[in-house]
Amino acid sequence: MNAEYLCPVLTAFTDDGHFDYESQHELYDRLISAGVDGAVVLGSSGEFPSLSIEDCRIIGMDAISYIQGRIKVFIGTGRLDIDDTVNLSNEMIDAGASGVIVVGPYYFRAGEEGVFSYFSQVASRVHGDIIIYNYPETTGIDVGAGTLERLIEGCPNIIGIKDTVESATHTQRLINAIKGKHPDFKVYSGFDNNFIPVVFSGGDGVIAAMANVMPWECAAWTRAVRDGDIEAVASIHAKVSRLMGIYSISTPFMPAMKAILGMQGLGISERCLLPAMPVSETEKAKAREVANYIKEHCND
Repeated sequence: MNAEYLCPVLTAFTDDGHFDYESQHELYDRLISAGVDGAVVLGSSGEFPSLSIEDCRIIGMDAISYIQGRIKVFIGTGRLDIDDTVNLSNEMIDAGASGVIVVGPYYFRAGEEGVFSYFSQVASRVHGDIIIYNYPETTGIDVGAGTLERLIEGCPNIIGIKDTVESATHTQRLINAIKGKHPDFKVYSGFDNNFIPVVFSGGDGVIAAMANVMPWECAAWTRAVRDGDIEAVASIHAKVSRLMGIYSISTPFMPAMKAILGMQGLGISERCLLPAMPVSETEKAKAREVANYIKEHCND
């Protein structure tokens, strides 16, 4: 059975808010060493909405250069300006990215035709593989099965979708609607605890952030699925489900997750960009509980 776990990587900043190359590379090395299938750079976990396009260019190029094809690398390039999306996407692909992941237009609640037009115009001008990032909670739009099928048929370089919807049923509907006609099209969940329902329904895996703090366990999970080791699959699924509260320790979740990385011995600062705020003492105590659970119960 096919299964992939792609990790949307946190972006490391120094305490004064500059990009921290050394800590970022340490995080990439850990993901690669653990055997995670790929990295998604400048996703939501990477705080792309708070970064300038020039900062995104620097961070994306650094990831491609440093990782050097050791694992897949998809770069988040979605911007409200189509020209910015296209130019950044092509630059990343030309530099050696496996592809790009493009979030739908946000702020304005676009209708179906607006969504279709945005993605089809981007795809027609980008000379590489694109994964659609469907995140209705933050964008206000949902890329439904009908729109997705039209895009697949008209844009062969749209190769997959990250469906960040809490209900696994939503992603399963996409699988049922798309996979019969387009079996090679990739359907990923955006929630760690939906990995198994999605894969067992015929999907391709998950693009989710828990691998930042427990990469060996997440990599072992995908191997267990591929090997048909149901006991291991169930065991790790139970641990991941128990840890889903990691996403509600802080709002957004990145400061708490960086705090956990620090507790695990990485040199990364807890610094995030606004509107994210530093973790409180209460939040830090909850983060420590998660770090202790991972240390006691998960592979390292």
